[in-house]
Amino acid sequence: MEQIVRRLRKTCAKTRKGLSRKLGMSLRLVASGAYRTVYSISDKPLVIKIPHCRGALAHARQEHKMIKRLKRRVPELMPEVLHFNHKTGVALHRKYSRVGVTSRHSDKAEQILRSKKLPYGDMHYGNVALDGAVVKVIDLGCFRP
Repeated sequence: MEQIVRRLRKTCAKTRKGLSRKLGMSLRLVASGAYRTVYSISDKPLVIKIPHCRGALAHARQEHKMIKRLKRRVPELMPEVLHFNHKTGVALHRKYSRVGVTSRHSDKAEQILRSKKLPYGDMHYGNVALDGAVVKVIDLGCFRP
């Protein structure tokens, strides 16, 4: 993992092909949304989020800012961010499981955020994953302060 982070720090690549070449590893599509595409990195427990366009860069920066802010109040819900490039918006996160995720999990995350009077934006089961039995919010781009 440390080697991947070091390689990402040295590059400004912002496409799947460019990042795959710089990392020396294959990237497999996990999901794609309005602003970013998410890829898994070879056999590593990691995902890389790549913005689609300039507007997506602001979205990526907003998500990173929100993760840092919420990590102080609800660290158990926040994903582990291993690297974020402010210039390109490329983010490296730990990969969490989506197997067995239901609306109960997103409801639980929303309840925790709401009880602490924190923003919970676009909360639905597609934006949460599991770290064992612990719910993690994996997409915070639409959360607003």
